[in-house]
Amino acid sequence: MSTMEASITPGVEAQVDLLEFVFEIIRYRYRVVLLTLLTGISVYAATYLASEKFEGITRIIVVEHSDPGGVSPDNRRAPEVITLVEHGFILDTISDNQRAVIMAKMRSRTFTEIFIENAGVARQLYPKLWSENEQRWIGPKPDSDAVFSQFHENVRFIDHDPKTDFLSVRIRFSDPDLAYRWANQYVEEFNLFMRSRALEEAAMKREYLLKQAESTEIVAMQKSIYRLIEAQMAVMMLAESKTEFAVEILDYAYKPIDRFSPSRKRITILVMLGCVLISVFSICLRLVLKKVRNELKNYK
Repeated sequence: MSTMEASITPGVEAQVDLLEFVFEIIRYRYRVVLLTLLTGISVYAATYLASEKFEGITRIIVVEHSDPGGVSPDNRRAPEVITLVEHGFILDTISDNQRAVIMAKMRSRTFTEIFIENAGVARQLYPKLWSENEQRWIGPKPDSDAVFSQFHENVRFIDHDPKTDFLSVRIRFSDPDLAYRWANQYVEEFNLFMRSRALEEAAMKREYLLKQAESTEIVAMQKSIYRLIEAQMAVMMLAESKTEFAVEILDYAYKPIDRFSPSRKRITILVMLGCVLISVFSICLRLVLKKVRNELKNYK
């Protein structure tokens, strides 16, 4: 009988302890509710002090340029060395990770600073330092590193959806008009940037190949060089005739109606839940400390 009592006693004590916690929480329930409501109201009011941001989204897909102009070195019967040269000249823009390369170039500082300058981003990021009437900076012009960092970290975001393989250019800004206009302009400027780069590279390669064709007397080399020149001409024609050279716009950004942040309801609900959890934990901790003090007194 004593053995059964010993086995039952810990379970009964644990149940009593648990009930003590429950009764303690019920005892302070009105304080918890009042504190949670006051915290929620305060947080909800504080969100109105935070600056609102709107998001413009332009969805795009990478344009693949394969076998430019129908000139592919894989279909040639030239010597191996010549074929390797053709691979380097013709297929230098074709990559297995073309999407990753395009995303890296869109995020690159080289292009980003070009867009910042063309779109007048610095004036919008630092409106207090810019005089719209006089069209000049009041005091020193903002540092280019600071402008780039703020735009790169807080304004422009580029992500990839693995399910659809689409890319999204997201612009988050306090002005909804600028948010969607910049998103569309960013993609258009990038296509212009890539077109100009492709035209410059093709022109340089063409000029170099023409000089090489004049300096060699080997017939096989001359044929290969002229094929390479043909490919560069095809690249130039493609770049000049196609406005969406690097990426194709699937969905243009539109003026956002709802703000992106702050999400007042979500923030308030999360804070109120956190307040309830902290309050319950504090009540339980207070009860545990009280019991520990009593045990220490009894021990002494």
